[in-house]
Amino acid sequence: MLNNLQLIVPCHLFGRWLPVVVSLFVLLSCDESRQAVDEVALIPVSVAAMPHSFTGYSLFLAHEKGFLRDEGLDVTIQNFSSGRQTLNALADRRSDFAVSSETPFIHAVLAGQDLVALATTIHARRHLAVVARSDSGVASVSDLVGKRLGVTMGSNGEYFLDVMLARNRLSADDIELVHTAPGAMLEGLQSGTLDAVATWNPQMTKARQQFADNAQAFGLDDLYAPYFMLLSRRDYVEENPEAVIRVLRALLRASRFIQEHPAQASSIVAKNLKADVETLAQLSAFYEFRLSLHQALLTMLEHQAEWIIRKNPQHTALSVNFLERIHSEPLRRIAPHNVSLIK
Repeated sequence: MLNNLQLIVPCHLFGRWLPVVVSLFVLLSCDESRQAVDEVALIPVSVAAMPHSFTGYSLFLAHEKGFLRDEGLDVTIQNFSSGRQTLNALADRRSDFAVSSETPFIHAVLAGQDLVALATTIHARRHLAVVARSDSGVASVSDLVGKRLGVTMGSNGEYFLDVMLARNRLSADDIELVHTAPGAMLEGLQSGTLDAVATWNPQMTKARQQFADNAQAFGLDDLYAPYFMLLSRRDYVEENPEAVIRVLRALLRASRFIQEHPAQASSIVAKNLKADVETLAQLSAFYEFRLSLHQALLTMLEHQAEWIIRKNPQHTALSVNFLERIHSEPLRRIAPHNVSLIK
């Protein structure tokens, strides 16, 4: 009798709880199924960037905070040592997007690559400088004459250097220019194989900090403040409009986060830029983090294109219309007030 009672009670309880158990099972199954669908639905995207450069600041933040994944993107960030390398990867279809300053983009367009700008992510001030060793006899810009100066050819560092020299009535012919990869700048100064370097943050600040009283820095904030841009190929943009929109939305969210939480953003991005948090927090104050497309960008593109053509006669594409190389429709769609191009 007791045995029968023991059997009856569990069965009775099981009957009462059976609907609940079934419901929980269905919900858990749905969650797993939904997660599996979400994983399948993620759009794979690759972005070429430079880990040592501010050009990827917004991208790194969007990736680390999960903003890109929130937009349904499975993003792979590919690291390169220069802007030219990132654009080569883009042109060769190894990457879908790239972040770079405007100078490598102009070089690529003049070389015949069908690339387009989707947005500027950052407008940089106090970004570049020539850092020289004082013990090399450099106390002013004029002392650079005859010195070995490291510069990444084809970068905005080269453009910056030319403008600075012209302002001081000098030219590149007055200096012994040494093509140097961005990551090798500090090593060149340390070893003494270079007397000075034309470089950008955070390397520029690292060099000034390391050499301290033995360093001279010459900037040009009032004449040149570069733009950092999100770029892609024209065919990719036309064939993947939804991916473009999603990347832009994630970067727009990242820009707002950086504006509202600058200290937190610096701590998140520091490992990507290989810089200490305190230095990065101080430097970020000189950068405008805003996803935009303004007329000033077009003016800079046209001006630098003229400079590149003068220096490189092999570029015969004098008729390049850079307005046609700015694909503004996606940004107009999600943030119309951030676009002020005159068509």
